[in-house]
Amino acid sequence: MITIRGYLLDTNIAIAIMANEPIVMEFVKQAANDKMPLFFSVITECEVFSGISSEQKRHDLQLFNKRRCLDVTSTIARTAGS
Repeated sequence: MITIRGYLLDTNIAIAIMANEPIVMEFVKQAANDKMPLFFSVITECEVFSGISSEQKRHDLQLFNKRRCLDVTSTIARTAGS
């Protein structure tokens, strides 16, 4: 079993990051200071991209890169549920 250290974030947090909400951005900065990577599931990527414009998609591609997006497996789903 591969263990990944970091935070698995939900769609509402991804949207808050894209909107630069201060409380969430403080969390992002603290995670970076703590060297804790941020991850999203491919489901979050789908949900976010289904609700934004083409121009915004180009801008927000860096948030959802291959290093940061995880395929959903049963193990990941259970970990996120915990």
